[in-house]
Amino acid sequence: MFAVPVVGTYCGIPQLTWWLDYHLFGFKEVFIPGTAGKPVGVTVPGFHATNLVFHSINTLLVFFIFIVTCTKLKLKPGNVYLIAFITAFIFAVHPQHVESVAWITERKDLTYTLFFLLAVYAYLTIADIFKRGIVVTLLFVLSLLSKGQAVSLVPAMLLFNYLLGKGIEWKLYGLLSAIAVIFGLIAIYGQQQQNAIYYTAINGEFITHGIYNSSYAFWGYLRRFVLPLNLSPIYPFPYKKYGRVDDNLLYLYPCFSLMAVAILWFQRHNKLLVFGSLFFLFNIVLLLQFIPVGVAIMADRYTYIAAIGPAFILGTAAGYLRNYWPKLFYVPLLFTGLLLLYLGHQQTKIWENDATLWRAAINQEQGIRKGYENLAVYYWENARQKDSTYFYT
Repeated sequence: MFAVPVVGTYCGIPQLTWWLDYHLFGFKEVFIPGTAGKPVGVTVPGFHATNLVFHSINTLLVFFIFIVTCTKLKLKPGNVYLIAFITAFIFAVHPQHVESVAWITERKDLTYTLFFLLAVYAYLTIADIFKRGIVVTLLFVLSLLSKGQAVSLVPAMLLFNYLLGKGIEWKLYGLLSAIAVIFGLIAIYGQQQQNAIYYTAINGEFITHGIYNSSYAFWGYLRRFVLPLNLSPIYPFPYKKYGRVDDNLLYLYPCFSLMAVAILWFQRHNKLLVFGSLFFLFNIVLLLQFIPVGVAIMADRYTYIAAIGPAFILGTAAGYLRNYWPKLFYVPLLFTGLLLLYLGHQQTKIWENDATLWRAAINQEQGIRKGYENLAVYYWENARQKDSTYFYT
């Protein structure tokens, strides 16, 4: 369970939770009505309930982390709770997070985030340096045992130092960095075993594609956070879809990135804005596909922690709005909240079964071969050979 990566990912803690779910709740086999054939699948409500429990705990941790953070920043008491609530609410209901919660396999996101956020909370609240170092290190290792993406805890903690004006604990950060490197190498090894890392010669084309991939993915994630419409279970690489990279797009997205850096530089005195922006960047940067890994350029689940950054920015914006328009700020707040709840609920319908999932993928990405193949398999297993043949051909 803890010895080897599974499908290219080391995830010992999630496997342990799945094992516990199986022995606590089991699963029920699903048969096609009126037939006596083999089961075509299983229902696992207990597994889904566990995912919801983890997500709920993570939401509470986000709330308490920003209660502590905003209190240390000596913001107005009313704004402290407002900012923490809005940040946690967006984290809880944002449609991009449906994938991490609805997909049982992505228990990895939920467990690594749990220990990640516990580590941040311990770092902010434990006064004794020695005890703080032990607790944070232990929680960091548990987070890494869930998913290698947890290496971003190190820069995330540095951002909290920056925001709160704290000094850097060099011994603790040195230890955490060494642990992160070890688990990073393990993650690379796991991906190599699955032939998921597509190395090419380090030349002009490699660098060009890397810049294009990174910029395209970064702005794709940010756009879908701001306007979570047309979300897809899979986002194929654009240059695989269209054959060659479009030169106009190639230069457009990197230019957007340079503009964002410039804006952030001129707003560098605004620590809240800088913190939220860099929190998003630091937690997504290793997933921007500069070196292509896997078959998709983006995945909604990768924003599970990263989205806390822009959610915090929106929370602080609501605080400013409340200060200047105390009687009107509830209107956009209520509208945005209801819209996110509606879109999040609609997104859960996509994850009802394989048919709804892959139909959604095909609707969003017409040329995606994997969607047609998986839909064909689903219909074949459900004794719908005519539909299976249609999607396979």
